Amino acid sequence: MSMTNFDLTTSKGIDSALERFDKYGWIVSWPAWLVRQAYKAMAENAVATTEAQKQAAVEIIRAGRASGVDYMTIKMDRTAGIDLGGTVDGIPIKLKIGDSGTVEISVRYKE
Repeated sequence: MSMTNFDLTTSKGIDSALERFDKYGWIVSWPAWLVRQAYKAMAENAVATTEAQKQAAVEIIRAGRASGVDYMTIKMDRTAGIDLGGTVDGIPIKLKIGDSGTVEISVRYKE
């Protein structure tokens, strides 16, 4: 069996290591591999959620203009990830992996 080295100081090396881990990581550490797979799935879903929020904001802004609104504020909050907690040997453990953010859009149609 040959040994493979990954240069984790470059983005190419990191991508190569993650690609290998995605394929074979379950052999080395299935819990870490499972967390990685869950994070990838949530990250992909977060992009779709963000796009859906963007489209909803555009539609609300258009509806505001059509309705003759003077001023409008839109607040959007998004959280995507995994939030786990538990106790190991009496020590509380909390793990939160993911992405979250809040966006506020203010629109003034008339001065």
